[in-house]
Amino acid sequence: DIIGRTAWDRVHAESINPDIHYHFCNETLRPAFYEGKQWTLADCKSHSVFVSNSGEPLKGAHQIIRVLPLLIGRYPDIKVRIIGRNVLSNKFRDLIHFMGYQLYLRRLISLLGVAEHVEFLGSLSEQEMRDAFLHAHVYALTSSIENSPNSLCEAQIIGTPAIASYVGGVPTLVEDGKTGLLYRYEEYEMLAAHIAYVFDSAESELRTLSEAEIAVATARHDGTKNAQTLIDIYQTILKR
Repeated sequence: DIIGRTAWDRVHAESINPDIHYHFCNETLRPAFYEGKQWTLADCKSHSVFVSNSGEPLKGAHQIIRVLPLLIGRYPDIKVRIIGRNVLSNKFRDLIHFMGYQLYLRRLISLLGVAEHVEFLGSLSEQEMRDAFLHAHVYALTSSIENSPNSLCEAQIIGTPAIASYVGGVPTLVEDGKTGLLYRYEEYEMLAAHIAYVFDSAESELRTLSEAEIAVATARHDGTKNAQTLIDIYQTILKR
């Protein structure tokens, strides 16, 4: 018996063992994302992009860095805000700890000359994450692989316009053009085009996208419903 939540994880589980009993159950998000106000264009920082992870290569922070030279000419005030260690720090105690991917990001930012357009946020609390989503003009999931990324779901449930790479289980969560925008992971040029589309969209267009995201994510992450589904799954297994 296995519990999953996307078409991708089901296909891969069944490819390993065609005889499994697969049970579908959505997940419930952190409490802060069910509370307070939702995203509005008026409250966000114009031309800001929020990325929720830069800790390892598979999360694709380097892809959002590569986007910047394609957009700076049109949006000179563009700012990418990324969760993770500040790889641009010149403090000695930071420099001696930079390794591997962190050094790569530092060098890439320097090579492309985009340091003034990148801000690393360190680690954020639950509420700080929520605030980061609310203040972003757009959220970008740049991963090379995911199943059902919490950050994407959190962006959707509060209505932040979301762009995501078409990988793993992400297509189960996003209907392209309706509840977010999808692009192929390696096609950062398409990521740039989607960011520009959001930046240039009228308030009414973004409100339609935001409301659709909220509706689908609210239903998907209904805590009461998901808890009952989990109980039902265990009862089914015990009876069998």
